[in-house]
Formats: sequence, C-alpha cells, structure tokens
Amino acid sequence: MKSVISHQLSTRQLDVLQQVGDILAPGYGQLPSFSETGCLHHIDEVLDFTSKQNIKELKNLLTCLSFLPSRCIPLFISSLNTLSHIPGFIGQQCRLGFWGVKGLIFSLYYSNLTDPYQNTSRVYDAINYHVSCQPITQSNVIIKNNQES
Repeated sequence: MKSVISHQLSTRQLDVLQQVGDILAPGYGQLPSFSETGCLHHIDEVLDFTSKQNIKELKNLLTCLSFLPSRCIPLFISSLNTLSHIPGFIGQQCRLGFWGVKGLIFSLYYSNLTDPYQNTSRVYDAINYHVSCQPITQSNVIIKNNQES
C-alpha cells in the first residue's frame, strides 16, 4: 500500500481498514481488489460526513482489530456477519458494526476514486458503468417523442 495519510485515522487503523477492504472486495476477474483501486486515499472525504460518534466507534473497532493476527481478521468479519442475524442486543450491535464497515468499504470502492498515482480505478470499466450527461434541448425532446410514437 502506498502511504495513505488520514487526518482522522492512524496508520495502524488504515492498515486494518485496507485488510478489511480486501476481504470484502477481493477483486475477481476484471474487478480490482480494494487495495488495487487506491480509494483508501479518500477516506477523510467519506469520514468528513460521518458523525463524530460513528468515527469514534470505527476507530475503536479498527484499533481492536489491529491487535489481532492478520489471519484472524477474515474470521472476525465472517463472525460479525453471522452474529448479525441473531435477535436482541448482540445481533443489533453486530449488524451495526458489519453494515457500517461494509458501507464504508463499498462507498470508497464504488466511488471510482483512486490514489494520486493512478488515472483510473477500473471499477466502473469492469462493471461497464459509464454515465454521460447532456443538456435537454428542444431537438432532443422532439427526437425522443418521435421514437416513442
């Protein structure tokens, strides 16, 4: 991983988030892995719109995970997902943790943002997602109406 600088997360927390990202978005076929996209460089942009309490809880979770051996992190993520299906307080907390981290990872992954050293993340190309916008003009409306007739 090229050095990612965050004003909200420590290097240790970023390393764990990178590992979790590669677990949830490992890359397959044309899709790049989470770490290959370089999207973690934009973590502060996502966290700027996150509540302080959620950031505090994320930091606590990532700090705890940073003390686990790397091979235990996939087991923890899998357990969190499994436990999220049980009713009650424990299941609720596991759901919050799992979906919160998963949402953060996929928000970054599908943002199509890359590290400063890449031109494209290849995620949009891999899923064939290309958006283009054009202004609505009178001729566009007439052509569309004629095609519907």
